[in-house]
Amino acid sequence: MSSPLLSLDALLAQPDHWTVLEASATGLREPFAAGHLPGARLAGLANQLSDPSAPFPYTRPDAQAFTTAMRALGVSHQRKVVIYDRENGIWAARVWWLLKSFGHRQVFVLEGGLRAWLARGLALDTTPAANRPGDFTAVDTPGYFVDRAYVQQVLAGQHNARLLNVLRRPVFRGEESKYARPGHISTSLNLPYIELIDPHTHTFISRPALLATLQPFIERPQVEWVLYCGSGITAAGFALALALVGVEHVSVYDGSLCEWSADPALAMDLEPISNT
Repeated sequence: MSSPLLSLDALLAQPDHWTVLEASATGLREPFAAGHLPGARLAGLANQLSDPSAPFPYTRPDAQAFTTAMRALGVSHQRKVVIYDRENGIWAARVWWLLKSFGHRQVFVLEGGLRAWLARGLALDTTPAANRPGDFTAVDTPGYFVDRAYVQQVLAGQHNARLLNVLRRPVFRGEESKYARPGHISTSLNLPYIELIDPHTHTFISRPALLATLQPFIERPQVEWVLYCGSGITAAGFALALALVGVEHVSVYDGSLCEWSADPALAMDLEPISNT
C-alpha cells in the first residue's frame, strides 16, 4: 500500500516530476502571489472546485466542471499531483479526495504543507507558473462520496456502515451551535480530526499514536465508515488519516451538517454536557 502523503524530501528530489497545487478555501490570490511553492498553481475550493449552483458551500462539482478546472490547473492523468495548503491539511485533503473520486490515481498530499517547506528554510516563489493546460478527464468513481439518501439508508440499517462525526466534541454534543441545528446525526460516533493533529507541527501526530488512535477502524475492515463534518472538508482530512493507516472502506457525506441540519425532518441528537 502506497502512502497518500508525499515527503518534502521526495518532492525536492524530483521537483520536475510533479504538478503542484496549493489548495485554498477561498482561492484568494494575494497570499499565494506573495509566496508559494515553486511551480504551484492555486486551487480555490469555494470557486473553482465547488458547484456554484448548490445551496450549500463546497458541494462537489460535476465531472464536466471538474475536468475544466483541473485542465486549467495543468493536471493530467499521466503526471503525478501533489497538493499542499497553509493550514492543517484539510483543504489539501479535500482536493486529494476530489481528484481520487474523479479517477486520478497518482495524487498525494504534501506532508506538513507550506509550514514544512518554511521550516526547512526553503525559498518561496512569487512568479506565476507557466500556463500549460492539462488533459485530465474526470470520470465519476463511486464510493468516495455519499448523499443524504445514502445516510438515511445507513440509519435504516440497509448498509454495513457507521457514521462518524469528525468535528470537535463541543460541536458534536451540541454545546456549540455552528449549523442550522445543534448536535449530530443520530447514531453517530465522534472522533475529532483535530485530535489527530499535533498542535505544534500542525501535521498528523506520530505514526504510533495515529495507529493507536485509529485502531478501532483498523480492526473493523468490513465496516464502511461514512465521515461527515460541516461541509465535507474536515471529513476529507480524516479520510486522509484513515488511508495513511490502511483503512480504505471510507466515504464522505458531501452535504454533511450544512445539509442535514437544515431539514428539521431529519433526526439529530444532543449529548449531555457531562458526557465526555
